[in-house]
Amino acid sequence: MQGRIARTEINLAVLRAAAACLRQGDFGALRELGFGLEEIEAVRGLTLDQVDRLADALAEAHVLRVRLDRPAFWSLMARLRAERGREEVQRELLLRGAPQEMMEALYGIGPKRYARLRRGLGAPPGVGRPAEPGESEARRVWQVWAAMGEPTEMPPEDWLALCTRAGVSARTAWRLVARWTARAGDEPAPIGAAAPATAEAAP
Repeated sequence: MQGRIARTEINLAVLRAAAACLRQGDFGALRELGFGLEEIEAVRGLTLDQVDRLADALAEAHVLRVRLDRPAFWSLMARLRAERGREEVQRELLLRGAPQEMMEALYGIGPKRYARLRRGLGAPPGVGRPAEPGESEARRVWQVWAAMGEPTEMPPEDWLALCTRAGVSARTAWRLVARWTARAGDEPAPIGAAAPATAEAAP
């Protein structure tokens, strides 16, 4: 009985989709559903009540067959997993105190959305100017960043790895790397982080 109900629901969904395609003149989609010209003409004049009754009758006749396109399914699943992974990295960076300018550079997140995301995670609002990174923090970040090849640009996953391996907040890592890359390009250094020379001099 349950199998028949399921078939009826599937048939009803297909028939309603066919009726919608017919109204919109999307004959290509109808052909993909398996409808030829004769079937299109047969469905054209049906009322909604008649569509419901036809779907119920087709459940007994096994006229409609719905098959899963397995390659397309797994391609979609891979894309969804990748999107979920990106969202998890974004969430973790926010929990680690990523500043708004970092989230804007990595994800295009503006101030309003940044504040909304932080509230949704229960993160406290920033109050006052953040403390300067200490020398030990700078040393750890420098060592990890140097081992990564001192990249001037990194994807979010690499920023998270840098924070995790150096044991610092995302804000600290962002400020330090910004200072070092700015100095390497002979640009004015941002306020408040130890220079690479300080970190290099450490054992």
